[in-house]
Amino acid sequence: MAERSGERVAEGFAWRMVEPGKPLERQAVRFAAETPAESLVEVIACGICHTDIGFLHDGVRTRKAPPIALGHEIVGRVLDGPLAGREVVVPAVLPCGECRACRSGHPGTCARQVMPGNDIDGGFASHVVVPSRYLQPIPEGGGLETWQYAAAADAGSTAWAAVERCEVGAGDVVVVIGAGGVGGFAAQAARARGAEVLAVDVDQERLDSLSRHAGIAVLSARGMSPRDLRTAVSARLGKDRWGWRILECSGTPAGQEAAFTLLGPAGILGVIGFTPAKVKLRLSNLMALEAKAVGSWGCPPELYPAVLDAMASGAVKVAPFVERFPMDEVNALLDRVHAGELRRRPVLVN
Repeated sequence: MAERSGERVAEGFAWRMVEPGKPLERQAVRFAAETPAESLVEVIACGICHTDIGFLHDGVRTRKAPPIALGHEIVGRVLDGPLAGREVVVPAVLPCGECRACRSGHPGTCARQVMPGNDIDGGFASHVVVPSRYLQPIPEGGGLETWQYAAAADAGSTAWAAVERCEVGAGDVVVVIGAGGVGGFAAQAARARGAEVLAVDVDQERLDSLSRHAGIAVLSARGMSPRDLRTAVSARLGKDRWGWRILECSGTPAGQEAAFTLLGPAGILGVIGFTPAKVKLRLSNLMALEAKAVGSWGCPPELYPAVLDAMASGAVKVAPFVERFPMDEVNALLDRVHAGELRRRPVLVN
């Protein structure tokens, strides 16, 4: 790292989306942290999320116009400032910490939030320049390799925050719709809080993996209508639906319809998965059941230490659900994720 006129500078590269639908281009980049509020971070690894696929292939626009380096599940080594030399997780959503939204406990709605790979260049690169305020040091002596903590930047932390927002506690019944990625971590986070958890998916291999590696109870919804699924879930759990927490993580219209159908009296529906498709629902159910629906975007920075500790301790299993690849294979990996070929979350490593 060099310093020039107060800047902290590094020469490196970024794999940038120049045009949606086209392969990313590897470009030489001069990275410069220009203010005391920014940190220059050397990227160790960056996970691939379906949000990246949305930006590249599904017509979802990044807030910063291309060219832009995608990737928001970043772990790296800080090159300057108080955390210099520390390995950190870069939160996927970095709020300003000062506005009304942040002060009121809703940092996910911060209008000045910064998301790598959306508002600024992301982690498919050699370095990133990010706000310093909320960088999260990786626990020392944990049971994971550094690159595996990339899952904490978004999938694991988003799941943890959703469980928090849905007020999950010991003895609650939690049904998770969508058992891969965020859904798998949500099931584990809910169990870590003492809930009885059932994960539902149409993909038997995904269910088998979650059951085998994390010990989560699972149920296949393949071929079931939402009403059939409600009957099957009730029979499996052997109790009425009062107070159930339903976490919709599939990001599919079918999953969202099924989740709403499962909602019972005094229940809470957590909406975590995203789909641009419209879903037809009878919202009067919320009135009749005295239930509520809660959206959850990203993770408040203050929750990250608990997420990292849960992963380091093994309370939330990570290793069986992630797989490493060289950063230079980014285009091939994005194509494979888009085609649904990978069973584990890919993490690109420099």
